Amino acid sequence: MANYSMIQEVILVDARSDSMTISWTKVEEAVCYILEFRTVNPLEPDWQRLAEDIQGTSSRKRNLMPESQYFFRISPVYEDDTVGPWITHPESFETLTQEQDEDYAMAAPIVTIPAEPNALIITWEEVDEDVHGFEMQMRENKGGAKWFGFQVSSVSSEVKKKNLTSPWGYQFRVRPVTDFDEPFSPPSNPVQPRRGEKYNRNRAQPAAAPRSARQASQQYEEQGYAEEEYYDPDATPQRQYGDFKEYCMPAPWFKTAGEGAVLICWQRQQGATGYELQMKEIVPGYSQEEGWETIAARLSGTEVKKKNLWSANGYQFRVRPVDGPMSGRGFSNHSNPVVLPQTSKMRQARTTAGAKLSHDVIHAMPAPWFKGANEKNAIMVVWQPQARVTAYTLQMKECAQGEQWQTIAERLTNTEVKKKNLYSQNGYQFRVKPLDGPNKHKEFSKPSSIAFAH
Repeated sequence: MANYSMIQEVILVDARSDSMTISWTKVEEAVCYILEFRTVNPLEPDWQRLAEDIQGTSSRKRNLMPESQYFFRISPVYEDDTVGPWITHPESFETLTQEQDEDYAMAAPIVTIPAEPNALIITWEEVDEDVHGFEMQMRENKGGAKWFGFQVSSVSSEVKKKNLTSPWGYQFRVRPVTDFDEPFSPPSNPVQPRRGEKYNRNRAQPAAAPRSARQASQQYEEQGYAEEEYYDPDATPQRQYGDFKEYCMPAPWFKTAGEGAVLICWQRQQGATGYELQMKEIVPGYSQEEGWETIAARLSGTEVKKKNLWSANGYQFRVRPVDGPMSGRGFSNHSNPVVLPQTSKMRQARTTAGAKLSHDVIHAMPAPWFKGANEKNAIMVVWQPQARVTAYTLQMKECAQGEQWQTIAERLTNTEVKKKNLYSQNGYQFRVKPLDGPNKHKEFSKPSSIAFAH
């Protein structure tokens, strides 16, 4: 049985107007925990049991009253069904007022993962009213870890935190510094930074003779951890991070835009009037060049809001000018991975998206999209290149009753083609299928949106 003499305490991770999230240090040899709570109301003095078989070291209690005080306690249960002493906290935890929660608390920050090991980039929403700065707090994502402040920044809405070596990952929260006592935002989603070579325990660390600074720098670059920077006098800090190709556009960066959404921003390119934006979900097993999907074929501005980002894996974005002197250099460097805070609404949306994905797997590839052809009654049909595919079949259908799909090209080696003589006022749809590669046995892609040639 475990030693009970260790001093432990329940800590508060987050308080909203109607809920609290608590955490506690893992008790050695415990197989689960009993959780109880009570109010400080003398008319309700008794402890109420919430759960008897909690497997982890944190829990969220919902349906609480605003501006009310509560106590929590947990008791470890061991394999032989014996129960340990209660662990609680000396001072009560208090929920926010409804006004604080809905009108004054900031949205949870978003966290991106730069190429630099042991570092994270924390970004939060800009505040309209005058503030003296922002107070940042962080905690390790492990049971019983407390919040601690690490920076009171200026009015900038982004900070890079280095030397993050915990294997459990981290959470962050932020609040504006004003003349009033503002509440903290909800915590960010737990995120673990890339790990550096010195923390790779699977590789032996033999003793070595002292090296010069030049030799150490050369070895660091050979290990793949050298960080280059794109020097742009107008760039925000986040644009400076991550891997890049010297002659490409700088990578896009992000701003918060509400639950399940992010504002993607990029640097304006000289002579460009439009930009193509692509996105990929970070899926284990995908290479850096797999999984990209065009979400906007031509955007005239340099920022766009992307909604419905429910994945807990995170996303990356890249952009390219469709015209101008930089148009021939391909897509920008890839953005840092962005992981949005996870909520119950987002988890529910992931379930719905998963069901839709199960239906989508019957299709060989994403639907085609369009570009202007600079020719009357013509349009450029474009589709996403597929791994290990050398040729595609393209079909077209007029959007009129009784019309059927017709193959207009049986073997195309490129991923775009100009279709001429499109006179119908009803518009046209296109679909495409690979002739070889891993998905050749699947059905044609989903139909494109309706295209009108003028």
